[in-house]
Amino acid sequence: MFDWTFGFGKRALRNEILTRRLMLSREANAEYSRRIAEHVAGMPAFIDSSTIMAYWPFRNEVDTSLLVRAALASGKRVVLPRTIKQERRLAPHIISDAERDLRPGAYGIMEPLPDLPEAKPEEIGLVIVPGLVFDRAGNRIGYGGGYYDRFLPQLTRAAKVAVAFSLQIVARVPFDERDRPVDYVVTEDEVIDCRAERGAP
Repeated sequence: MFDWTFGFGKRALRNEILTRRLMLSREANAEYSRRIAEHVAGMPAFIDSSTIMAYWPFRNEVDTSLLVRAALASGKRVVLPRTIKQERRLAPHIISDAERDLRPGAYGIMEPLPDLPEAKPEEIGLVIVPGLVFDRAGNRIGYGGGYYDRFLPQLTRAAKVAVAFSLQIVARVPFDERDRPVDYVVTEDEVIDCRAERGAP
């Protein structure tokens, strides 16, 4: 892969990939999202997990609502994050209905109602992690708030799975000790085992 990211900082990479993603057509988004959802639903970590955490899509992201609905239909317990902006943290609420239980949250993204019960982080078996830019080692650039970098260490049992279009994968993502990598990145074309790419056990 040609390393066109050389010399790019996080902000420049974030802006470049966001622009590319927003240019993706509705038809391409739908087809790629369907393929990504099929890949994730076939992963052992998804099949074996009784509690799945995801998020609702926003600004031409991968359509994670497909995974939310598939998990609910299969009888899994489904958790979505609610952003508590003043505390800069995520609260993992359990939903049972993808329409009735959600409303726009702090950033305009659909989030669970605050009176819904919360899941314990250690109960979550798989978490779908958002992001704008990824490399094959699982390093990621998010939206700049650091919410998931603070939240992911609490998930002691969860497989950490990012879903992204292939256009969001670059040769190298700049990172530091505060950034939390994911275990897998799933695109419309492949399931990348980032732990193997990092040489992790």
